[in-house]
Amino acid sequence: MLDTLKKQGLWFKETINQQQFEQLYSQGERDFRGYKFMEVELSEYLPGIDLRHSDLRFVKDLATVLTNANLMKLNLEGVNLEKANLSHIVLTNTNLKKAQLSGADLRGSSLTHVNLQEANLSFTNLTEAVLSNSKLQKANLNNAFLQGANLYRVNLKGANLAHADLEQCNLSLANLTDSNLSWANLQKCNLSGTKFPNTNLDSIDLYASNWSNAKVKKVNIEKARMSRNLDLEIPKKVNKIDLD
Repeated sequence: MLDTLKKQGLWFKETINQQQFEQLYSQGERDFRGYKFMEVELSEYLPGIDLRHSDLRFVKDLATVLTNANLMKLNLEGVNLEKANLSHIVLTNTNLKKAQLSGADLRGSSLTHVNLQEANLSFTNLTEAVLSNSKLQKANLNNAFLQGANLYRVNLKGANLAHADLEQCNLSLANLTDSNLSWANLQKCNLSGTKFPNTNLDSIDLYASNWSNAKVKKVNIEKARMSRNLDLEIPKKVNKIDLD
């Protein structure tokens, strides 16, 4: 079935309900890649079934499924996983656009090449998570915990990172155009090659961060805390910069 969908360039072609799923499972089927599940309860069948490339937006026990199944390239657009425990989960190439993940535990999770555009990640714990090459345009990361996270080449254009804790994270080659980093903690971060056009850095803590080759234009860097040896062209119209 999956090969057919690939040839047609289509995903989630077949919709499956609880009765259909149980019938296929009783016949020995364990490969459920490419299905769109409608009101199906899957937790008692895990682990052991392959749900990669599937649409799981409408399963009944989504948080449990995500922590126990073989997953990749899922469609989870708009799902509500607020305060869910998803630590160390692997969701590579998954669509989480506009997902509600506020307060969720995603510590140590693998979220590479994930679409998190316009997702709500406020107060979410992403400590040491890997989000390299992911899309987070206009995402809400207000007060998020991102200590030691890998954000290599992420697109954070227009994202809200106010009061976020990004200490020791890797933001090299990331795009932070038009984003809000006011009052964020970026101590000891790798910001090499990062793009900062029109970014709000008001009262940000940049102590001991690596800014080599960072692209900074039209930033609001009022009251920012920086190292004295920072090799960066600072905008002229600034009220205060605290250099340690």
